Amino acid sequence: MKKIFIGVDLHKHQITVCYLSNDGKQRIEVYFFSNKGIESFIKELKFLKEDGCYLELAVETTGNSEYFYNKIKPYVDKAIVLNTLKLKPIMKSYKKTDKNDCRIIAFFLSKGMLEGYTVDMPSEEAKVLRRLLKARFILMRARIGIKNQIHGILLGHGEETKKRFLSSKKGRDNLRKMNYPEQSILNMLIDNIDNLDKQISEIENEIEGKIKIRSREDEIIQSLPGFGKIISASIIAGIDKIERFKESKSLTAYVGLVPYVNNTGEEVRHGKITKTGPAYMRTALVQGVLAMLRSKEMRNHPLVINYYKMKESKCSGKAIIATARKLLSIIWTLLKKNETFDINYYYKSKERIEKKLAINI
Repeated sequence: MKKIFIGVDLHKHQITVCYLSNDGKQRIEVYFFSNKGIESFIKELKFLKEDGCYLELAVETTGNSEYFYNKIKPYVDKAIVLNTLKLKPIMKSYKKTDKNDCRIIAFFLSKGMLEGYTVDMPSEEAKVLRRLLKARFILMRARIGIKNQIHGILLGHGEETKKRFLSSKKGRDNLRKMNYPEQSILNMLIDNIDNLDKQISEIENEIEGKIKIRSREDEIIQSLPGFGKIISASIIAGIDKIERFKESKSLTAYVGLVPYVNNTGEEVRHGKITKTGPAYMRTALVQGVLAMLRSKEMRNHPLVINYYKMKESKCSGKAIIATARKLLSIIWTLLKKNETFDINYYYKSKERIEKKLAINI
C-alpha cells in the first residue's frame, strides 16, 4: 500500500502542506485557511484515499490547530498534533520558511520520529472549562488594575487605603459619597468594579455547573484542606484525563513544575522550573499550597513540616513550588486510586510502624 506522510504548517490565513510518499516523492501545496481552503484540502485527502493511499498527518499546535484537526481527522488514517516547544530545537537547525517547516514535519513523520513530540487534544468539557477559567482570569486582572488605579488616586490626596477597602460594596458606596476633584472618574471606576464582580460571579456559577459532570474528581480534589471549586476546576481542566499520565513525574513535568536539567560530562545543574504547562494550573496549585499552610488540621502534616524546613534552607518561593510539586503527586495518586484525601493516613501509618517496632523490641 502506498503511504503518504503529510506535514502541515498552519497559520492564521494560510495552510502550507507537504505530501511525502514512501518512495521519496514530495510536493508542496498552499491553501487559504478558510472554509473554502479547508474544503479544497479535504477534497485532495478524499482523492488520495480513493486511490488506495494510507494517510498520516502531523500539524504543529497553534491557536487554530484544534479546529483544523477536528475538520480533517475523519479523512486520514492517523493524525497527530505536535508540541511546538518540543519541536523548536529541530526547527531551529533548518532555514525557517513555511515550506521547509512542512517538509521537516513530513520527513520526521515518515521516519516515525515524532511520537515523543505529540500533544493530546482536550475533551469538550475540559476545553470549555479552560476557556471559562481564562475569561475569569482576564476579568480578575482587569478588576485588580482598576482597584490599583483608585488606590493611586486616593494616595495622591494623602489617603493610604487598605487593600480590602474596595472589596466590599459598603466601602465602594462610601467612596461614591466623597467629593474629590476626580470624583467622576472614581465613580466610573467603581461602576466598572461592580460590573466585573457580577461577571466574575456569573462565570464562577457556570464553572460550578460544568464541574458537576466531573463530580467524583471534584470531590477527590476538594477533599484536600483549603481546596475550593476554582482550584479544583483548574486542576481538572488541566489534567483532563488522568489516564494520560502513567506516573506522577509525567504530570509534574506537563504542568511545568520540574526544573531545567543541564547535564554535561560529570556536572549536573538544575535551573528554574520549566513553566511549560498550563499557567492557570500552576497558579491554582500555588494557591492550594498557601491555603493548606493556613489550615489548622494540616499543621503537623509532613507536607507542611517539609515546607518550613525548605523555607529555612532555601526561600519561601522555592519551598512553595517544591510543595506544589509534591501536592500534585498526591493528587495524581488520589485520582488514580479514586480515593479522597485522608488527613489521618500518615498518622495511622506512623502508629502502625511504632507498634511494630515496639513488638520487635
